[in-house]
Amino acid sequence: MQTKIIPTLNVKTKEEYIKNLRAVEGFTDTVQIDIADGKFTNWKNWHDPIEIALIETELDYELHVMANNPIDELKRWKNIKNITRTILHVELLCGDERCGLEKTANDITKIFDNKIEIGFAVKPETGVGFFEQIEPKPSYIMLLGVDPGKSGQKFNKNILEKIRKIRQMHPTLNIEVDGGVNNHNIDEVIKAGANIICLGSAIFNDKASPQENYSLIEKRIASLTLM
Repeated sequence: MQTKIIPTLNVKTKEEYIKNLRAVEGFTDTVQIDIADGKFTNWKNWHDPIEIALIETELDYELHVMANNPIDELKRWKNIKNITRTILHVELLCGDERCGLEKTANDITKIFDNKIEIGFAVKPETGVGFFEQIEPKPSYIMLLGVDPGKSGQKFNKNILEKIRKIRQMHPTLNIEVDGGVNNHNIDEVIKAGANIICLGSAIFNDKASPQENYSLIEKRIASLTLM
């Protein structure tokens, strides 16, 4: 299973959003837009869909919705043409009946006219049992390596075992890991079974350019296939 890197846009201002978006346009086809409302998370970022709709780019958008009312939030994004995937938190959606995710999936496909992939995310403390409650099974599961919120947090190694368990149960599932992954720990994340890695501060830091940071991680991933 091929490993994919997705740069994450989790910023405080429109100016920072544009700067980071332009910085990665030459070497990726997808970016993740974090939507943090300051209620589900302890961090509120800039994520204005009206302004974002006016920013021209060829990149695809993946939306990671960290908001207390995710469906209402997604309705604000329905006119943005290059959204290809939405990821919502099961902690906000699970009820007594099989997580209630089938209705959620139907609501999302109505908003985006059935032209979008749907994935579900879980916080570090959420166990793997949630997955067996989800019907129908999603094609993407995102496991957070940090608490939902600000970029630059320390990776929670406890999720490595969660990755391994889900990979054993579902060999072909896309397992996405977001938060705290960098050039020093990406080896163990991939070896555990993740095949999509979201990177924020590991790419957008002051030590090197985003292109240099991305290339360094790409080389690290390539070296794993030779081991």
